[in-house]
Formats: sequence, C-alpha cells, structure tokens
Amino acid sequence: MYIARDIRDKDNQERFSANLARLWANMSAPMQGLLRSKNILIVKHDFGCNRGDIPYSTGIGADLRERYRSNLAAQNVWLQALRSSESQETHIGTELVPNWELVGTTFYRHWLRPQQVLHALIGVISRSRESMHCLFALREASQAPFSSSDKALLKSFLPELRSASEVVVDMASLRQLTAILLDLVDEIPGFAVIVDEAARPMLLNAAAKAFLERMHGLAVVNGVLVCGSPRDTCRLHEAISAVLRRADRHRSGESVVIGREACDAPIALQVAALQHPVVDAEGRPTALAAVFGASVAHSDALEGCLRFYGMTPAEIRLAAMIVDGRQLLEVARELHITWNTARTHMKRIYAKTETHSQVALVRLLTTSSSE
Repeated sequence: MYIARDIRDKDNQERFSANLARLWANMSAPMQGLLRSKNILIVKHDFGCNRGDIPYSTGIGADLRERYRSNLAAQNVWLQALRSSESQETHIGTELVPNWELVGTTFYRHWLRPQQVLHALIGVISRSRESMHCLFALREASQAPFSSSDKALLKSFLPELRSASEVVVDMASLRQLTAILLDLVDEIPGFAVIVDEAARPMLLNAAAKAFLERMHGLAVVNGVLVCGSPRDTCRLHEAISAVLRRADRHRSGESVVIGREACDAPIALQVAALQHPVVDAEGRPTALAAVFGASVAHSDALEGCLRFYGMTPAEIRLAAMIVDGRQLLEVARELHITWNTARTHMKRIYAKTETHSQVALVRLLTTSSSE
C-alpha cells in the first residue's frame, strides 16, 4: 500500500516513536525535578499473566528495562501490594511494603539495588481488575524518603498524565487499525486508487502501484493521476469531478475506458465518490473519490463471460459496448434501437449479473473475464 505518509514505512515509524519519546521527555523532566527523583518511569502490568513492561522511563537504561520485562516484573512487590490495596491515586512505597521487607526481596536485590534505589512514589494512571498502569518516581537510598507533600504534588500531575496516556494509547491503536486496514486493501486483487478533487492520489493499493509501473496508459505525474493522452486525462478528471459534485453520493459513479487512442490495451476505470472526506490541519474538508481499474478483456474472453451469465446476442452486444466505455444513448444509436429498448436490455443485464449500475457491471465483467 502506497500512502502519502505510510504508517508502515520504517522512517515514519521511527518518527512516530521519536515524537512519543519527545512527549514523554516534556512530561517527565519537570516531574523529575520537582519530585527530586533519580528515575521516573511508566509501568504497565497485566496481572492475568503476571507480566509487565516499562514503555517509557528517564534515568533507566535499556538493559534494566529489558531485565524488568523479561524476569522481574512479576517480582515487583509494590505492584502486588498495590493490587490488593484500596483504590487510592498515590502511594509512598513504604505504605505498601516496609523497607525492612523490601530489601529482602528478589526485586530489590536484582533490580533496585543495582540502581542504588530504595524509595518509591507511585501514582495510579489507570487500573482494572486485571491490569494497572502506573507512574513510579524513585529515589536513591541516600536521599530523603518521599513525603505527604510529594504525594500531593504527584496527585496534581495525574490528570495531565491520564490525558497524555489516553492520547498515546489512542494514537497507537489508531495506527495499528490503519495498518490492518491497509493490509486488507492490499489483498484486493484489482487496481484501487483514492484521489482528491484535483486527482491527486492519496492512497494506492499494491495492485495499483504495480499497474502504474507496467502500463503506459495511466501514471502519476507531478503528483496527479493522468492518462496516456490529454483527451483521456480530461475524461478521467471530468468523471472524478462529476461524482464529487453530486449531492447524493450514493448515486452510481462514472465509468471511463482509456487507452483506445494509443497502442496500449484499453483500461476500464470506474470512479465512485467516498462518503467521508479528509480534513486538513486547519479543519478544511477535502472530498475523495475511489478509482478502480482493470485492463479491458479480449473480446473472446468477454463474450464467453457474457454467455456465462445467460445473455442473449443483443444483450451481449450492448454489454460489450458498455464495458468499452460507451454511454447507453450512444450504444442505442449505434445499434439502431430505441432508448426504451436499450434501457430494457440494461435492466435484464443488471438482473442476470445481479448488479445495479454501469460501474458495478463493468467492474464485474472486467474482473470475471480476466480470471
């Protein structure tokens, strides 16, 4: 999937991670100074599997975070005590586990003592029956223990911490969902491009990217989707404008066949308006359209496909011309039939193919006859 800023692109993933790290640094630095703590960290814990992680920290190296995640999260005696405590927002470590008991634990010997840490102040960001999300402020054994005034100060930070945490979680969840949807669109075998009002591609699926690389009748030039000839480009852009101008976006779209003036195989394009616009940073909406495409099948294959749907010779002739990009009135004149007769044929064709528009019919026939 190509997208203007593909969330799966390595550079963008690194940029996203860097932005989150910068957000954490902007939050943690003031707290670290005000609380006079050696380390500030966010701890996530799942009591169902008794596993935890430190997604963000200040003053703790990567090796210690990994040691915590892989071996010592389950030994965090403060969290185990906090799970069974009353639902208070802030806690001093000694309120949960006295120091004489703490220093005899595996958690202290293998994780706290190597950092020369003894004192803890804990703020609960979120909690449920099976999970907890906390902020820890840690002090060295040589420093004074945390006090009730420190608890009050941390409590004043918690609303902002909760808001920031929700934003981070929402952003991560949205990125994951978007990546899944992009993967799903990539599985669509046909050509699919999302364009804005100026025919600028916002998103291309894998089939469209491959199609543009090997076909000469369609390309992206200076950021705009164009065809092999000026006439075809005008027809495509007019079709995009037409579907986006309609007040009722549920109406049928537009079909265009391009490439008949060049030596390339003709390409059948169907254009449909999308219901949801994109909104820029200033809140201005931009309407979007989907462009679906496929090479027009050879006449023998198309005729076989039409016969498969049980069409009469007259219906086959009319359907083949519709697939070729002709308008129904043009087809009626060329076949020397009345407008009403042409409409009757189209109704029967729709019924036999279980479609309801020319766009859907062309998409079905070009896909089916190319398989």
